[in-house]
Amino acid sequence: GMMGGRLAGMMGGGMMGGGAGAELDEPLSPEDARMLADRWLDGVLPGVTAGEPVAFPGYFTFDTERDGRVQGMLSVNAQTGAVWYHVWHGSFLDELGA
Repeated sequence: GMMGGRLAGMMGGGMMGGGAGAELDEPLSPEDARMLADRWLDGVLPGVTAGEPVAFPGYFTFDTERDGRVQGMLSVNAQTGAVWYHVWHGSFLDELGA
């Protein structure tokens, strides 16, 4: 399946929530990053899912959602698959549009 192969061992332990600690053969696609984010969320925050990916140099950031409402934010390193939850933001209140 999609989580086999090069993504199978990506969610190991680590200070910021996991990752293999080694670079991948190629950077993750947005879809692969979202699958890793959702798998991490399943283990830590059941019922919360990753929203649409926002690409930054070297990583993807996702709003985390429960029942269509934003709960928080996490990021996935595109080179290692490490996932880190943005606990420093505090509780989500609202988002201003540009």
